Amino acid sequence: TRDSGDFYTLVRAYRFPGTGITRISPRNNRQLAVGFVTGDIALINLQTHVIRPFPVLAKGGVLDIVSLPDGDLVAASADGLLVLWDGKGLQPRKTVRLQGGYPVALCLQGGRILGRDGCLNFFAGPTDTSLSARVNFYDVHYASTHVMGTTGGNTDDMREALRMAERGQLNPAVMVTHVGGLDSAAEATLRLPDKPAGKKLIYTGIAMPLTAIDDFGSLGVSDKRFAKVDSLCRAKGGLWNVEAERYVLENWPAI
Repeated sequence: TRDSGDFYTLVRAYRFPGTGITRISPRNNRQLAVGFVTGDIALINLQTHVIRPFPVLAKGGVLDIVSLPDGDLVAASADGLLVLWDGKGLQPRKTVRLQGGYPVALCLQGGRILGRDGCLNFFAGPTDTSLSARVNFYDVHYASTHVMGTTGGNTDDMREALRMAERGQLNPAVMVTHVGGLDSAAEATLRLPDKPAGKKLIYTGIAMPLTAIDDFGSLGVSDKRFAKVDSLCRAKGGLWNVEAERYVLENWPAI
């Protein structure tokens, strides 16, 4: 994210989008587009964790958010995405990042929208050892396109992220979708593949069921504690925050 160039993230909707990058890339003066290839779950999270917290970015031309329909991802979506760059594709040092379910169609789509010297970054790799997709070797030779894979980061990346958070350039709260106590950690871990993606924040000193931030309001009808936490989160654009954390630690039983 230190070099100039556009950055595009393709995300399968049933997995949560890489919300952290929506905060980092615009701060480094990079054009960022986030594409969602399917459905409702991602759009609900998108409203809370991207559009609502960063309306200036979403409307000011720095952050382009594109929702793509189901169907032929390669033929329909890739052609549509190229319009974002006047049909030229992602240009030198510009990156396409794949995240989520990694279907072959998504890999092909990412390759099709690369421009000259474009990089296809396969982030947080697959579990299918036989996953394969076609590679356009014409573009490899004549357009210098390339593919790389990354997962997580190193210690220096962590230090940089902490410094950015201290300076207010990075807000980790956009990644948090669920909150719970130590008693919910085991079940959350075992059932993680079945739960909506996003960070599950566990407070080890209290007993509290793992609860989606978006569900605080409905739970508040029968439990005033959730109603209070919901109001604290809504005051911060629907995001988890220090006031909500303090209230939870003071009002849920110790464990």
